[in-house]
Amino acid sequence: MQWDVKLQDPFSYQNIGIFLILIVIIIFCFIFIIDKIKKHPKKVVIKEEIKDINKIKKQYLSKIDKLVIDINNQSVTKRKAYNELSTIVREFVFKTTNIDVLKYTLTEIKRTNNKELLDLINEFYKPEFSREGGGDLNASLENTRKVISEWK
Repeated sequence: MQWDVKLQDPFSYQNIGIFLILIVIIIFCFIFIIDKIKKHPKKVVIKEEIKDINKIKKQYLSKIDKLVIDINNQSVTKRKAYNELSTIVREFVFKTTNIDVLKYTLTEIKRTNNKELLDLINEFYKPEFSREGGGDLNASLENTRKVISEWK
């Protein structure tokens, strides 16, 4: 009897072997590439913006002037004035140094080795946090102006 249909050759195990070898090679290539990326990450260039210290000084000295106006208008209590003065100094230091002293305690500020900031915040602590208040607000305002004006 004659057949009209041609039969295929038996399946070759060589084809499976070649396929498995190709998969293993591809997996090793991916592992090699991922390992290279982890060992040599791309260098990220961070451009540090140039800060105009005089502009920042003027900005924060004007904030002190606004605070003085509020004090003279009696729209701010002495305690609140010390609180705002502390915030002004801390923001100024953050803007000029990128050290986030806004959240620092007095002990943490001591570790920054910034004597001017430490002296000011130390001066503000008692009037800002004690029940009896105290402190010479005018002297504190002038000390703050002096530190900001002479900042380098």
